[in-house]
Amino acid sequence: MQAFQMRFIPVPHGCNLAGPANLLAAKSGAQLKAWNDDVHRTRGRIEKIFGTWKRSYGLRRMRWRGLAKAAIQIHVTAIAYNLRRTLNILAIAA
Repeated sequence: MQAFQMRFIPVPHGCNLAGPANLLAAKSGAQLKAWNDDVHRTRGRIEKIFGTWKRSYGLRRMRWRGLAKAAIQIHVTAIAYNLRRTLNILAIAA
């Protein structure tokens, strides 16, 4: 998987975008689609976990101020999520 770099082309005011400058934008759009096709499945799995954290584990807001305390809250949430997930997996296997 390669990193995607977006290129912005300065366009003078009132200029028609149907010219050669639009060709690079179309190529960039194709590159973006190819890159997105590679990562959409992984992104979906990760966003589902973050949604569960927000919905079920109280991560809509940080409980404490400060980066260190917020990191602790996120780590504790991740531990709780993984413990519950492990119990569900073991219950299915048993």
